[in-house]
Order: sequence, then C-alpha cells, then structure tokens
Amino acid sequence: MAFKKPHLQAWGYFLMALMALLVALLAALASRAAALENQLITAAVLALIALGLVGLISVTVVPFLARRVRREWRGARISFKVNREGLIYFGVTVLIGLSAVNTGNNLLFIVLSTMLASIVVSGVASRITLTGLQLSIDFPERIFARQGSLATIRLANRKRWLPSFSICVEPALQKGPCIAFGRIYFPFLPASSTQRRRLELVFERRGKYSQASIRVSTRFPFGFITKWVERPHPRELVVFPSIEPVDSFFEILPLISGEFESYLKGRGMDLYALRDYAVTDSARTIHWKASARAESLKVKEFAREDERRLVLIFDARTDGLPMPDLSRFERAVSLCACLADHFFNEGADLSYLREDGTLLEGTTEETLDEIFTELALVEMSPGPSRLIDQVESLPPGEKDSFKIVFTLRERGTLPTRLWESSHVLFIREGPSSPGNPAPIS
Repeated sequence: MAFKKPHLQAWGYFLMALMALLVALLAALASRAAALENQLITAAVLALIALGLVGLISVTVVPFLARRVRREWRGARISFKVNREGLIYFGVTVLIGLSAVNTGNNLLFIVLSTMLASIVVSGVASRITLTGLQLSIDFPERIFARQGSLATIRLANRKRWLPSFSICVEPALQKGPCIAFGRIYFPFLPASSTQRRRLELVFERRGKYSQASIRVSTRFPFGFITKWVERPHPRELVVFPSIEPVDSFFEILPLISGEFESYLKGRGMDLYALRDYAVTDSARTIHWKASARAESLKVKEFAREDERRLVLIFDARTDGLPMPDLSRFERAVSLCACLADHFFNEGADLSYLREDGTLLEGTTEETLDEIFTELALVEMSPGPSRLIDQVESLPPGEKDSFKIVFTLRERGTLPTRLWESSHVLFIREGPSSPGNPAPIS
C-alpha cells in the first residue's frame, strides 16, 4: 500500500498494525480453544501465527511510528511528585490488591483493575497536557527598583486537536538573583489557541537579574501527581535604581538648580539677566535704556553658547578609606538616578562619565537608559580614586560644563578647579537608612 503524504502513510501503517494485532488476538483465542479440544498441532500453528504477527509488527511498524513521535514526547524531561492525595490513593490501591489476592474475590479484582487504570490514565493525560505548549514572556523596557511594572506572559497550545487543562507557570528554582514572580494559572487552554496573562513584577534591589528556564506544571486530571517540565527561557534584565524622590533630593535640588543656572551665564547671543556695572566690565555690555531708568549703570549678561550641558560623575572607589555604610551608597545611587531623570526632562544636554574615562552623551531616551544601566551596575570597590584623572580626560568642550559629582573621597581632597565648575556630594556624609536594600551583583 502506497501513501503520498507522510501523515497518511503513518495512519496507514497504524491501521495495518491494528488489524494485524486483531488477527493475532483471534489466532491466540483460537489456539486456546484448540488446545482445550486436544488439537495440539492446530493450537501450535495458531499460536505461532499469533506470535509471528506480533513480532512482525514490533519489527516493522513500531520503529516507523516511534520515529514519528513528536519531539516534545521524545525530548521533554518531565519530572513528577506524588501529592498527599496520591499517596492516600496508592495506599488504598495496595490494600485492595492484597485483599483481592488473599480472598480471591473477583469484585475486588475488578475494583483493583479500575484503580490501576485510573493511575495509567492520570499519567497519560497529564503528559498530553504538558506537551505541545509554547511559552514566552514580554518584559517592559524600563524596570525600576521598588516600583511595580507589568509584563505579559503568553502560553500557546500547539496541539491541533487536544486541549490542555490546569496549567501552572512559575519560575524554575536556580541560584543567584532570578526573575521571581507568582504562580500563573491557566485553567483551560483550547487546542491551537493562545492565552495571555498580566504579570506584576516588583524588584526590591537594583542590578542584573537572570532566568534560565520556566517551570510548567499540572495536576490534571485527578490531582494524584504533580508533573512539570522546565522550558528553556534564558533572559537577563537590568533593574534600574529607584527614581522615587527622597528627602535629600528635595533638599539639594534647589541648590543644584541655582548653581546650574548661575553657571550658565556667559557671552552668548541670548540675554540672560541684568546686573550692576563693575569696573572690570566692558562698556559694550552696558544696557543704556535700563541704566537710564534705574539711574545707575546696568550690564547685560548673556547665556552661554553651550548652556544646559550637564555631566554626571559617580566615583565609586573608596580611595584607601574604610567602606562606608552600604545604605549611604545606595541612597547616593538612587539620588544620582533621580537627578539624571529630572534634568533630562528639563531639557539639559545630559552626559555621564564612566569609570574608564569614556563619556555617555546624547539627548535621546536611549542615552538616559544607558545612564540608568551604568548606575544599576555600579558597585563600591576599594582602591585609589580616579576622579581627577576622569575629569582631566574629558573633551575640551565638556571640561567647562557644569558637573554633579558623587564621590567616596573625603572633603578637602578635591582640587579648586573642580569645585569651581561642580556641585560635589560626599557619599560618606549622606544620611544612612537601614531599610535601603543592597545592590544585586
């Protein structure tokens, strides 16, 4: 028999195997009847026919059908755990089996066979439920520590005809910081369908999180056994520092904003402000109309050509000093992220100086995300501070920009030229908060 399509060929072989096994069964029954009638030669021939048909099917058809078994059935490593209900059920099954053997009661044997069949059905049904499933999770682009964010989990049933029941999805156990979330339950997943669930994530600490696999489990159909399979789903997330304004943010923001605006005064073309004349001012900068109204000389101040340029510098080296309280360091990281977010939204040309002396600069959301990533992964480390070398390595146009410096150095160790163009925050002098979590490394 020839079949053009592979699946029709498989069905053809299956039907032929089924008919051959049926003939083998009839031959075996006829062999038994012949043996009872003392027709030993006929019984032997019929028995050989039955064995030959079974052997032929096992050698030819079974390997062909086994090669066509779906990959999920062959490669899925399904683990299981017997639940409390299952232990009770198995214990009752053993007792009934012992009673049936000791008493020889046919009714007990029927009950025992039914209970054993239920165990087999439970194993097959749960395995079918777990096969043919495809899982994916979409995380938001930005995730901040201690702030809720929504992810979307999609579970698809790729089986053409069979649905799946009572599916639970949860992260697999692993070492290190992982992407943890609660158990998601799918009561019914029809064939060839996809369902979505909203997933709320809250990370208490900044840093890098990873997840290698997701566990998909079920207790269908009777709840005797919990079976699960771990689906590979490698994913890494960088959780940004919290940008929730803290008390210190509201305390220093007016001061930094005032220094920033004052530093913007220069010799550009746009008028910035009017002030009283000084002997060092040029006569070309005198505003004659305003001077006449005020009856005193007034000088025009102009905005700088490179106004609104701001450089963030975070010096995480201890400079040979003892490690400070970790909560102070974490508050400084969060404060730096708050300032970056604030001045970016204010339209400043924001830059961030990395430890290796390279500069992150730009006016797009991607630049802000890169700054948040640098702050998410920064760690306090021993060793000499490279703050001065970093500032000296800035491009000539950035050396004159206004800087906000976070440093673990002590007060009085910074050069005057850095003070003149910067607002310096000493991390060791910041407030300590025991409830502020440590970073994820």
